[in-house]
Amino acid sequence: MKIRNRLADIKVLQTHILQDYFKMELTVSFKGDEWKTEFHKRVQVGVNSQYSRSYMGAWDKIQIKGIDNYSVDDMDTTIIITILKGRDTFESCSSKKINQSLDNLQDDRNIDAHTTANEPDSELLQWAYGSLHNISKFVADVAKSSHASDENKNSFAKKYQGEIDTLRQHFEDDYKEALLNDEIEQTIKRDIAAIRTSKDPRRTSIDIFGKYFKTKNSEGRIDFDLMYKFLHAEEEAGFLWACSHLGDRYFDGLMFPVDYKKAEKYYSEGFNEISPQQKLNLASIYNNNLGDTAHSKEEVREILKTCESPRWEIITYTTKDGYEFYSMQRLKRD
Repeated sequence: MKIRNRLADIKVLQTHILQDYFKMELTVSFKGDEWKTEFHKRVQVGVNSQYSRSYMGAWDKIQIKGIDNYSVDDMDTTIIITILKGRDTFESCSSKKINQSLDNLQDDRNIDAHTTANEPDSELLQWAYGSLHNISKFVADVAKSSHASDENKNSFAKKYQGEIDTLRQHFEDDYKEALLNDEIEQTIKRDIAAIRTSKDPRRTSIDIFGKYFKTKNSEGRIDFDLMYKFLHAEEEAGFLWACSHLGDRYFDGLMFPVDYKKAEKYYSEGFNEISPQQKLNLASIYNNNLGDTAHSKEEVREILKTCESPRWEIITYTTKDGYEFYSMQRLKRD
């Protein structure tokens, strides 16, 4: 998984931690749902103040759901931190030490909101580690300074420290994967350059392809993902002999679902480089209108002519989906 996509998990974790912490404190400071009346007053005043942006999300939800149906689970990080740091009825729900940790969480959310989507993985990883550290410190401060019972505090800390550790490990694994993918991309670029500058590009391509075909994945099997990355890079570089393998990949569903439109793309693009059977595969796609564009019966017949041979005969067969496909069969000698 890409590190950038994983950043949303930090936001979710932070929100859940703050919600559960606020619930613990409300249980200590208020009886039942008494807090809702005070919360409603606080938000109503807030939306009419110079800090209205901090309250607007909560105010909108209250208007939709009604304060009786509103709960802590409807709160986001912004409103929880704003309420906890206020000097009013909810002041007893926090402490000086916890407020300092809340400042760090708020800063992290502000930084996340201003990312440009162009940051390198190393920078994102650094930010993720820092953010998770601040969340971990908040959890530790809650365990020390919360007004909740020791049992509830310890349960809270154990649960969320475990989730923090797991998420941190995910980021580490993602970064290792990103480094490996970058290394693979650089290797493929070097191999493409070697083919381009070779005196015999086709021969060099075959030799390099053999290297990828022999490469094993973590399960000890042929690494088809890596092999097809190389083939796609060859095709993009203009080496159309790669189209034969790519066409088969999608026509036969090799490690991927069958995709006749993509098979058509590669077979037609590399038509002069593909085998007679692969040309028959293309004719099969045309004959059943399985590609992106319609093709006439005459076009199908023209392809079939290119596959005629004194040693082979073209036969038809019906697939399980009801399509009439073409194949080749060796002629029997008398």
